[in-house]
Amino acid sequence: MPPLQLTLEEQICAIVSDLAYAAHKDTGIEGRYSYDRVQTALNNHINKKRARGDEVGANALSEYKVSDNHEHTNQNIVTLVNKKAKKVIVGYRGTMLSWRGIVYDIFLNNTLVAFNSFGGRRSLTALEHTQRVKNDFGHGYELIVTGHSLGGSNANFVSKILNVRGIGFNIGSAVLEDPEYKTLAGICNHEDKFVNIRIKGDVISSAHKGISRTYDGIPGGIDFSGVQIHAWLNPSINIGTISGAVFAGSIATLHTDGSPDSNSTITMQDFAVGLLLAHFRKDPAFSLDPWEPTNPDGPWLRCVYYPEYNDNNQSCLPFSLAQTNYGRTMFEADWLLKQLSMGVNLDQYNAAGPFPSPLPIRIFPASLLALGLRDRFELESHQTSLIGDEQNARYTRLWITVDHEKTLEALFPSHETCSNQLASYSEQIAIGSSIAIHFSDVKLGVQVMRMTRGITGQLEDLLDPRLVEPTSSDVIFASLMTNHYDEVAQHFPPLRRLKELAKLQAVAKWMIENDVDVDIEAALKCIRESAPNAIEKVPALERKNVNTRIFGGVNLSVRQQYHDRAEPYLTLEKNEQTQLKNMVHRSLTITTSTEKASSTIIPLPFVKKKFCSVCNKPLDFSSFFKPSTSSSDVSYCDEHHPNACYGCMLPLYIDPISLTQITDGSYKVITVQNCRYHPACFLCAACNLQIDNESYINDPDVMHVYYHSNCYSPLLSHNQQNRNKKHQLNESNHFISYNEQIELEKALSESKQIYELQKKNDQFVDHSGSNKNPYSFRKHQTNEQDQWEDEDLARVLSLSTLESSSFIRNNAELRNQSEDEEDIQLAKNLSLFTTTTKNAPSMNFVCEICRNNFNKESELEEHVQLHFDN
Repeated sequence: MPPLQLTLEEQICAIVSDLAYAAHKDTGIEGRYSYDRVQTALNNHINKKRARGDEVGANALSEYKVSDNHEHTNQNIVTLVNKKAKKVIVGYRGTMLSWRGIVYDIFLNNTLVAFNSFGGRRSLTALEHTQRVKNDFGHGYELIVTGHSLGGSNANFVSKILNVRGIGFNIGSAVLEDPEYKTLAGICNHEDKFVNIRIKGDVISSAHKGISRTYDGIPGGIDFSGVQIHAWLNPSINIGTISGAVFAGSIATLHTDGSPDSNSTITMQDFAVGLLLAHFRKDPAFSLDPWEPTNPDGPWLRCVYYPEYNDNNQSCLPFSLAQTNYGRTMFEADWLLKQLSMGVNLDQYNAAGPFPSPLPIRIFPASLLALGLRDRFELESHQTSLIGDEQNARYTRLWITVDHEKTLEALFPSHETCSNQLASYSEQIAIGSSIAIHFSDVKLGVQVMRMTRGITGQLEDLLDPRLVEPTSSDVIFASLMTNHYDEVAQHFPPLRRLKELAKLQAVAKWMIENDVDVDIEAALKCIRESAPNAIEKVPALERKNVNTRIFGGVNLSVRQQYHDRAEPYLTLEKNEQTQLKNMVHRSLTITTSTEKASSTIIPLPFVKKKFCSVCNKPLDFSSFFKPSTSSSDVSYCDEHHPNACYGCMLPLYIDPISLTQITDGSYKVITVQNCRYHPACFLCAACNLQIDNESYINDPDVMHVYYHSNCYSPLLSHNQQNRNKKHQLNESNHFISYNEQIELEKALSESKQIYELQKKNDQFVDHSGSNKNPYSFRKHQTNEQDQWEDEDLARVLSLSTLESSSFIRNNAELRNQSEDEEDIQLAKNLSLFTTTTKNAPSMNFVCEICRNNFNKESELEEHVQLHFDN
């Protein structure tokens, strides 16, 4: 059954919900208006749709314009207007998407805490702003409200109050479903006007009891459950000089340094071979050996590929390395090395022969001659030792190896590599951590070993002391080839291609060792689509009057063990951080279209997406370092990993300091409130030092926050003194005192008057007596913008406090909650924003809390802020 598809209107609402995050001041662009941030994000969404070939969606979205009125678009809501269709869509910003933020903002059991500190305040703010939008555009426009997470809850609230259509995404319904919240706001499910769309894998919205439809994802780049950028499989894509790889979220890319050379490129089939070799824990190698092991002077050499393949036994490798371009490259590189060492040129002849006699002599290019490159016989003519003669044959083994490999590896959090121009806020969170690998120094070299015939006639390595002498022609040739490998490779494509295969093999091995889920069947199918004929034997190379034989081959085994976990980026030098960060940033700009792919950033195929087995959340590659010990087929996110430390989120069997695995099961665990910690991760929130498991105090107000006893006592004493000083509640019954209730009702009455006056006249009168409309010039001001927003927020807070206190007085069982004390103090402070007449004193400002006098309003506000902080 095909997955359900969102309608075009629902897709646009999803984008509007996502734009609300861009309006927030913390999303990456400072000192600019919310309108500019939202407009930039909207243009990015339009470009994304066009890049994916969705012209219909891009054109429909282009008809919507962001309202530049600050009442319509600010840090909490965005408004898009389609004048052609007479439609207005208002989106509300949801919870900032950190896991603990979601817990604190949505799943608090105390309704008033959630309402006053976050939900209710913003619900009323959303209602107020939406009412203005509705009044400004009149009855000729259809109004739709939308939001994601808590923003969706606000949309549900407004939809019911204003009787308009609403669409929510992944609504966290714990607040809205609470009966006390419903009583306060007068909300009940109105399934005829509002629908909640739940994206598959989202745990927050799964409990919503209204109309709810579940989708696999939202097309066009919006997917609140995780970024959906898939690599394509195109074996014909050519790869140039490899510089590194990036694993960001579900994106896996290979980085190159420019357009590939048609004579030395590698392909995705080569990558498939590398993945299968790494998967079966095999290192690729090739060797030219005597056709008859007991007759090294015979006319033929055998081509031997490792690991070997047997049709009757595929347990070693399910394909023949000899019948791949990967294996052919190893043969060509080794065959070329033998020609260079012997000083012969067989470029124009088939490797299987026959060859002319005598063999053509190779003349090195002038640039290589200038570096001292010569064949072994020219080098030998300047030495005292003799080349082999007819009576005394000499056997030498030369082979190419990975001489040196140095990589930079780093782990980056999403905010270090993403901006809201590149990815929306929800996409940034879904991307998670990124891992970048850069090949800073990779060198191939040539090794040499003298050989002799053993008792059975077969060749054996001979540890001849002359081989370590710097005057030995064998050592000199090998040393010159090692020191100038890259210069030599510029003239010979097989050597260039061999070096890129070594780097590709390193990437493949890194992926397998770090639990990147690879589609082995797809890789094997790709290999079998093209199978060149295998070369089994070649003629032995000889020179006239010289009796010497060269054997050996290629060994592409890379370093045996990679880091168990990439180091945090801050451990690198500044220039290295920038280099790797730029790699991640470029990777996140790719599209899913082959035609749009960059020649320097190539998505890796055969990579399967992993999901948490509990919440079905897509896992980023950094999560792959935390496999379950029970089964390699089961994966978990940080929050649901059964063996993860609650403090550092690493598995309990990983040492949090050395990041090494404890294999003997001797690791210690501290269990507190059903959460398990490394002993080094169970820390005091005050001094940040390790806590003894048997002597700690749990913070009564914040979950999973603990203190040493001697650290918590001063905090408790200080908080209790402030609480007694500020509130002075009746200890016997915890009721609000009569005097405080009078002051509260007075302050709330004044706040209510301001609200009604503002609602009626849309005017604001400041303390100096001059009439101002703060919204009339917000479009043009910069420095005073935050001040006006604070005053606007204070007025809305007054209304929120009024409704809350009314609910408190009508519900006796809530009166003993400590949060109503904060409402009293808040209401007192809000009285600072009361209306005044023209005759009111302009230079005398009184704090309503401590009755101190101030000459400037700014001084008073700073003073009041100190009350809030304390």
